[in-house]
Amino acid sequence: MTADLAWRGPSWTHTGVLVLAFSMCVIAAGHGAGPIGLLLALGWNDEWLFQVIAGWVGVATLVFGRALSEHRTWIMHAGAVLSVISWVLFVWKSELKTFSLVSSLPYLATMALWIRRTRRP
Repeated sequence: MTADLAWRGPSWTHTGVLVLAFSMCVIAAGHGAGPIGLLLALGWNDEWLFQVIAGWVGVATLVFGRALSEHRTWIMHAGAVLSVISWVLFVWKSELKTFSLVSSLPYLATMALWIRRTRRP
């Protein structure tokens, strides 16, 4: 019982590293390649709009879920699912899918560790 009360879920550091790893995934499209973070900031056009919105909502849900409730990880899990959906959509539109997948390995590893951290003891 005491261990359950002391459990707080993923820390701010874990969540921040997850968001950073997500924003560093490189997507090759068009005339070059760029990280998802750059696409989130500058990709507000018809071609990338759905991915950008899903990415921003996922990141915001992760951060606000962590800020609002330490014990309700379902909010953070919803943000994680949205960020994964956004990542899949970005990779789907990538012209060099293998390159984008390889550059996303740190994000996928961080996501696996983050999910492991959200499990209750």
